[in-house]
Amino acid sequence: MRKPTLCSVLLFTALSLVFSACHRQTREDLMSETAKYMREGNAKGAAVIFKSLVEKNPADEEARFELVRAYPTWSAGLTQAVGKTTLTLQTQADYQNNPGSSADVFQTTYVASAAYASGRATVTLRAGYSEYFGSSTHYAHDFTAGADIAYDLTDRLKLSLGAHHAGWDESFERRGNPIRYYGDAQILYQLPKDFAVIR
Repeated sequence: MRKPTLCSVLLFTALSLVFSACHRQTREDLMSETAKYMREGNAKGAAVIFKSLVEKNPADEEARFELVRAYPTWSAGLTQAVGKTTLTLQTQADYQNNPGSSADVFQTTYVASAAYASGRATVTLRAGYSEYFGSSTHYAHDFTAGADIAYDLTDRLKLSLGAHHAGWDESFERRGNPIRYYGDAQILYQLPKDFAVIR
């Protein structure tokens, strides 16, 4: 087997440095492009580039920080009644502030639900998808599904039962975040309109 010569070692080192410089330049070009977008008021275009940088390298703190700053916020919904069934689509993107931290988490959520009402009972099926990222948060996905049943015991008293499932993407699960199953039960009472607390 031939031993590498000094010339081949130097050539390999030089090529490695060139490829490394090209890689850095590519990222620098993208960051310059985002700065141009931000100057032009195109925050959404900048956010798309920041998001791709974060997906390629979750440890890129600068890109994560700028992504949170640039990403547009919104809240929208659509509801349509079809007979006894009510279909709802909702989406929201906003910052989830943590009072105990200087970092912000940006959450984008999409939820679809169908509620069927029959007599005193209403059954609701719900599915959702969320994305999380921020200046100190790994990029992650969240998938949720659930079912709720509400029953009117009286005109003012309601019983509600629910079962839900939440699962993270594979990379987030590997960081110690398991799939979760949970349930809830509530008894709700509606106070009369003329109710008042008198001292």
